[in-house]
Amino acid sequence: MEIGNLLSQFSEFLEGEDMTGKQAALLVAVWMGATALFGIVSYIVVFVIMGV
Repeated sequence: MEIGNLLSQFSEFLEGEDMTGKQAALLVAVWMGATALFGIVSYIVVFVIMGV
């Protein structure tokens, strides 16, 4: 099962035993980018499209 294997590898990565500082910084940057993108989309939907 490829999805299960992928999730297992991702889980091991997130445990952080072999994580370098560069990998940790990349993970944080991706998370912050995803959060910002969600906020921008939410703002557009609520205030621009719905006109609240």
